[in-house]
Amino acid sequence: MDVTYQRTGVSLGPPVAMAVGLAASLIGNSVRRSRAERQAMHQWRWLGWAPTLVTNYRVLAHLDSRWYSWSLDSIMELWPSPGSYSFAILLDGENPLRVSGPWAPWHCVVLAYLLYGPDYLAGHAEFQAMGPSAQVRQERERST
Repeated sequence: MDVTYQRTGVSLGPPVAMAVGLAASLIGNSVRRSRAERQAMHQWRWLGWAPTLVTNYRVLAHLDSRWYSWSLDSIMELWPSPGSYSFAILLDGENPLRVSGPWAPWHCVVLAYLLYGPDYLAGHAEFQAMGPSAQVRQERERST
């Protein structure tokens, strides 16, 4: 986020009053600068709850009475975290998108399958948190 802050620093009067005024303005400027730096840090910004859909062409989210759409072709990377009910996608030319909630693990599985295929799902430990059925299938495949 781009953040600006106002600097202050005018002191008039006798030397003691000027020194106190200068010290107060330095402290105030430091506090405002620190606050602005915290706000400008790279971090996930909460946009609110949004119904989200994953299709074989795009990811859709309904937020603020508007549908947002990201083509699967614009997804450069998928960062799964189904154990924490979230995933993030790195998009070409846009800020990354993080999706979280009860359906996020399943959306992540669908995206991983569509983007990288079934071998990606079988080869990543993140998806083992999805339940024992995935492990049973892998053990069956290994034994055959």
